[in-house]
Amino acid sequence: MAIGRSINNLLKKVGEFKMFNQYHIHAKRINKFFCKASLGNPRRRFLNLFFVFWLLMLAILFVSGGYSKNQDPKLISGFEAKIFDVKLGESLPYRLLRPVPDDLQSNQKFPAILFLHGSGERGSDNGKQLNYIAQIFDDPAMRQKYPCFVIAPQCPTNQNWVVKESYSGSVLQSAEPTKPLGETMELIHALSKDLPIDSGRMYVIGISSGGSGVWDLLARYPRLFAAAVPFSGSGDDKKAYLMVKTPIWAFHGGRDILVNPNTTRMMIQAIRKAGGDPRYTEYPNLFHNTWNKTFHDPAFFQWLFAQKQVEN
Repeated sequence: MAIGRSINNLLKKVGEFKMFNQYHIHAKRINKFFCKASLGNPRRRFLNLFFVFWLLMLAILFVSGGYSKNQDPKLISGFEAKIFDVKLGESLPYRLLRPVPDDLQSNQKFPAILFLHGSGERGSDNGKQLNYIAQIFDDPAMRQKYPCFVIAPQCPTNQNWVVKESYSGSVLQSAEPTKPLGETMELIHALSKDLPIDSGRMYVIGISSGGSGVWDLLARYPRLFAAAVPFSGSGDDKKAYLMVKTPIWAFHGGRDILVNPNTTRMMIQAIRKAGGDPRYTEYPNLFHNTWNKTFHDPAFFQWLFAQKQVEN
């Protein structure tokens, strides 16, 4: 038990680091796991603790969309660094990728993708939010095949896209959106006026906490998006009836130990029960990060850019 108490003290110290908190790993649960592992003969105790230690390290390093490092500026050259002035003294950093100049001269309107990053990309550097998408959307072949605007706001470190998330099931939606999400919608409204954006082809993609943000937006703005793609997030299944007319393709990892796939399964089940027909892909051998695989699947973008708003 002395080992368990030592581990608990260590976890309290580690818990002070923002990165660790971003993985939704609770000290009490881990401490309980370590205490159980410390029982038995010395050899077994050592092997158990060794296994648990590396399990914890793997959870932190590999299965979350939250782990981030500063993006290489060379990889985000096509994304313009912008600041949206919300009101006096308040602003929202975001990145904007435009269609290539030749396309813009055609006087046509283009689809737009709103991208909501995960908790690990929060901050104020106006760069980390592109960690998983810069090389995808700034690829010359991609830009030629699917000319579009990509809008990537960055949520502040101590805030989130939603008030509360669930890591195992449904979660009650807050009465009002969070400040960053509300400001993001103000940004979208402003850019829709200033840029040649096709209002019938506005898409939203979110990973991890950003996936929860997507579910939140679908309930608040049921007729805004032509398609929505939430990865590994949670939502309010009581709001499913508001989402039945929006084309949705949701993704989750069957081995996700950070956000249980039940969160997405419940949303999909509720939408289908309400009369919708969402797509759902659960990768049985993947953990939290399901977007890297999806973003490299040509069929995903073929589906996404084929979606258009249908007038009712």
